[in-house]
Amino acid sequence: MDNFRTLVNFELKLDPTNLFLGNNGSGKSSVFDVLRRLQGFISGETRLAEAFPSSDFTSWSKGGSNTQTFELDLETEAALFTYRLVIEFAGDWGKSKVKEEKLKAGDTELFLSRDGEARIFKDDGQLGTVLQFDWTQSGVGLLQERRENKKLAMFKAHIQNVIVVRPTPALMLSESRDEENCLSLHMENFAAWYRYLTLENMSAIQQMNGELPESMPGFENLNSMLAGERRILKANFQTADGKTHTYSFAHISDGQKMLVAIYALLLGTKGKNACLFIDEPDNCISIREIQPWLRLFVDSCGKGQDWEQVVLISHHPEVIDYSSLGIPVWFDREPESHTRTGRIKQQQGGVGDPALSLSQSIARGLVQ
Repeated sequence: MDNFRTLVNFELKLDPTNLFLGNNGSGKSSVFDVLRRLQGFISGETRLAEAFPSSDFTSWSKGGSNTQTFELDLETEAALFTYRLVIEFAGDWGKSKVKEEKLKAGDTELFLSRDGEARIFKDDGQLGTVLQFDWTQSGVGLLQERRENKKLAMFKAHIQNVIVVRPTPALMLSESRDEENCLSLHMENFAAWYRYLTLENMSAIQQMNGELPESMPGFENLNSMLAGERRILKANFQTADGKTHTYSFAHISDGQKMLVAIYALLLGTKGKNACLFIDEPDNCISIREIQPWLRLFVDSCGKGQDWEQVVLISHHPEVIDYSSLGIPVWFDREPESHTRTGRIKQQQGGVGDPALSLSQSIARGLVQ
């Protein structure tokens, strides 16, 4: 990534399991934003100006470069896909165009567009068609699957299997009119997505009802109740004497909404070879409540597991100190400067001082 907010000449290699740490404003969420925006652009859901507005161009670079660059490597069983997008901004920064868009599978070119002219290649690398393209859209996104370009279609399918969310319980609605098979960024449409889940993956619902009480004692289940043309999501809790109390999803606490949402997210996407990016799944959740979810999360992560790749952003001490998430990536940035990253080399008990946990070392400013 280059010239996106604080990400300048920025490169990051991800492991199967990843944890991003660092101060607010250091660039962690910007990495997630780029992935989600590339996903929307490549799928054809968003045009260039909406996906990458000039307001996100690195402010201190506007006196020099006028291009923004994104490169993505996506490793699959079939091939290592390499995608590159270069955006050029015009004089007043209000106009932009795709200067270059390129997709390769290994060493084989699949698509190349420069300044509006697109070259479409077959799976064997032979040039197929040369077209004029609208330079405000993704050419990769506009192309439909044909016999000779199955690899390009495969890349697009894998991109859609990247799930990027920033759960915000205060925005989660309890009402829905239809089912939705994709989650919105803040999981505002959780009730509609949960309806879809009950139709397509009842085993995930059953597993959630079995696992969630460990973090939320008394939880029984969720029900989507018909109310005219809408459905209202309700949560059932069982008291010690066996009685059931029902509450609208809107009326349970933010912490309870968050727990329900992240358990459903985890179990509802299980087994789909998805890449899962969750920005602060621990908001509003106590240390004791997050522990069972963390164990469930880590046990099924990594190559060949239920999720191909997982990335968490967190400020929560319980998550920070959970060693099974691998060696954390520390994001750092000086004021009005670019993002830098480095791996935190943990010693037993902490960083530098073995008597301290990693979260304590961060709190004391020992991690820079």
